[in-house]
Amino acid sequence: MKKANPPRHQLLATRHRAVGAFLLLTSYFLLSTPSFASIEPVALKKTTTEVEAQSRAQSGAQSNAILHALANEPLSANALVSLLGLKSKTGAFKRSLNELIDAHLIEYTIPDKPKSRLQKCRLKEAGRKRKSEG
Repeated sequence: MKKANPPRHQLLATRHRAVGAFLLLTSYFLLSTPSFASIEPVALKKTTTEVEAQSRAQSGAQSNAILHALANEPLSANALVSLLGLKSKTGAFKRSLNELIDAHLIEYTIPDKPKSRLQKCRLKEAGRKRKSEG
């Protein structure tokens, strides 16, 4: 035998009681917990300048690794990623590549089509000099 559904007004009353109980509990916990405004913030382990300096150092190390990888032959971005031991083209990798291109240390083999699937990067003369210095 099929069980009859309760009337709509009973369902609404049950829902309102549940919401009211939740609001009551929430307001109780908000009022009974201590204020966190008086707690002083704990100093972070590293300041933002330290983090930026570390980021620049890692970026510089990655840039040098890219220059060394391009010493023998032009390579695609995917080939560079695998040579550097990265899992994918990370944002830091893309930034390092763009910084090297902007600094005229490396160039695209197809400069007119930077998004080409056949695109590779090669070392310019300034990049060869920097690689030999570093």
